[in-house]
Amino acid sequence: MFLRLSAMLLLGYATAPRAIPTWDELQSAYAPIEAPFEVREQAVEMGEKMLRTRISFPSQSGDTVTGVFVRPRAEGVYPVVLLLHGLGGNREQAIGSAARLLIRQGIACLALDAPHHGERRTSADHSLWLRMYSELGSEEHGINDLAAKVLRQEDDGAVAKLLQDTIKTGVMDYRRALDYLGTRKDVDKNRIGLMGFSMGAMMGTILGAVDSRVKALSLCVGGDPYTRFMQSRSPEEQMTLACISPSFFAPHVAPRPVLMLNGRNDDTIPRSAAEVLYYSAREPKQIRWYNSGHRLPDKAFVEAAEWLKNRL
Repeated sequence: MFLRLSAMLLLGYATAPRAIPTWDELQSAYAPIEAPFEVREQAVEMGEKMLRTRISFPSQSGDTVTGVFVRPRAEGVYPVVLLLHGLGGNREQAIGSAARLLIRQGIACLALDAPHHGERRTSADHSLWLRMYSELGSEEHGINDLAAKVLRQEDDGAVAKLLQDTIKTGVMDYRRALDYLGTRKDVDKNRIGLMGFSMGAMMGTILGAVDSRVKALSLCVGGDPYTRFMQSRSPEEQMTLACISPSFFAPHVAPRPVLMLNGRNDDTIPRSAAEVLYYSAREPKQIRWYNSGHRLPDKAFVEAAEWLKNRL
């Protein structure tokens, strides 16, 4: 009882929430549908030092997942890092942030467009994202302020549902991507890590917890801004929030290692939100702080790539 109470206080509860989800309940939210699916490798682009393949496959939600697989040009069997982009981003942004650093380390990469992002973004999605950003006043505002906006109870909940679907369906898409990587002869399926950015760090924490095929997690400007809203919600709403709150999943990543990289001056994911996630994780774990805001300095990505190389 003491441990449970301590955990709840750590997650920001003034009093105990009315609905505390079990691990079985959390896992079941991300249970894959065991059914065959086809991955289309649509194009291959040869670069000076890398081989790039566009991929697509059906999502369990019914739409088409779009992504890219990149590896060193030389023939071989490579470890792979999944790259998970942030809110409002796309696979190309994730690839641009880290792929060259990882390729230099002899590591392949796979990045997907999250649901409602990139090639998967519809006109209806666009309208909802515009509505969200207009309420915030600027697209420079991020997920922490966003959480207060989209989770407010007087709203119709459309933006909140969109964000929840992005996270839940996105995690399931990466589980299918892991299945795909297991079929590639140029991939060492026992050496798969991930690097997530902001929302992608939250998704990556959940993915790493529910799928042990991920062996090391590098979480850039990640945190948990959701738990502070749970106490005022109904039990049903608390369960919905818990299923996208990475701090509920973080303890189940161990014994696989976690590295968090955060900015001291980040207004999007402030220190309090980052520490909720960090302290909910178990050893082995490490957090590195940089004199930056939500955009980390280049050296942070260099260090993240080096850290992953040493653990895959």
